[in-house]
Amino acid sequence: MWGEYVLPDGTLSHFLNEQSGQPPMFVNAGVNGLFPLALEGLVRYYGGPLRGRKVLVHCNALWMSSPKADLRTEKEERFNHADLVPQSSRAFPVTKLI
Repeated sequence: MWGEYVLPDGTLSHFLNEQSGQPPMFVNAGVNGLFPLALEGLVRYYGGPLRGRKVLVHCNALWMSSPKADLRTEKEERFNHADLVPQSSRAFPVTKLI
C-alpha cells in the first residue's frame, strides 16, 4: 500500500515485517492515484509474478466518495494511469482515453 503522507517506517508493510519477526516478506507496492479500473489492468497485464502468492489488498473508499471520483459523471474527466484501463465495448461515461 502506498502511503503518500508517511515515512517508510510508518507504512503497513513496515509494521507487518516488524511484527513477523522474519526477514522482510511484505512490500509496499501501491501506486499513487490508481483508479480501480486501472488496477484491474495493472494486475491483468503485469501481475503474472503475483500468481500463486498471497496478496493483501487495501480498499480505499475514496473512489466511492463522489460521482467524479468513481467516474460516474456525465462530463469526461482525465484520470491517472489511463493506459492501464482495459479496453471494453461497454460504455463508461468518462473513461475516454485522452
